[in-house]
Amino acid sequence: MSDAELEWAQRKKRKTHLRGRLAFVPEMADLSDASEDEGRLGLDAQLPASTSALWTAHKRATRARWDDKWRRSSVGRHLFAASQLASRSSRYYNGLTRRQATLLCRLRTGASSLNAYRAKFDASRDPLCSCGEEEDREHILLTCPLYGDIRDSLLKHLRLRKLPSAGQLLGNPSYRNAVLDFLDRTGRFPRLTKAQEAEKKD
Repeated sequence: MSDAELEWAQRKKRKTHLRGRLAFVPEMADLSDASEDEGRLGLDAQLPASTSALWTAHKRATRARWDDKWRRSSVGRHLFAASQLASRSSRYYNGLTRRQATLLCRLRTGASSLNAYRAKFDASRDPLCSCGEEEDREHILLTCPLYGDIRDSLLKHLRLRKLPSAGQLLGNPSYRNAVLDFLDRTGRFPRLTKAQEAEKKD
């Protein structure tokens, strides 16, 4: 066998091994479900595990660390009220238009176009709603008397007997479309309304 043929055969063998069925990675062996099970049986924990099992366990452990840090953090608590699991937060926006996702993201993080937030950076700006109360996301979603009727419609549509928290409304993916409809009907977010009108014309 020539050197080229030998090298090709060795490369093919390595590829088969990596697809292959077993790969020994000592520092990740404790992440393998198979290794954990065998450890409980009193067998050697440092056993080979499939690459797919190690990769799956590694991703699971990474998500768990991420979620734990998110729970312990002192920042982003507006968003935490809507999303306790950092590893799943991005999925909330799947299927939304850019304007819909932007609006919900701003409300979820608290950094929205509402008057109470803007007044923090502009002393000349009035932080109050047209009804006379401070205008933040809780006020718009839960208490503003100007939107009482459409809020009642929102609750009926969601089949909720009592008003949930703002975090719950903005955190449950199954509430998304109803909340967007509510926000549109308030007339408080004209860019969202204009975008929907443009889509209807198209």
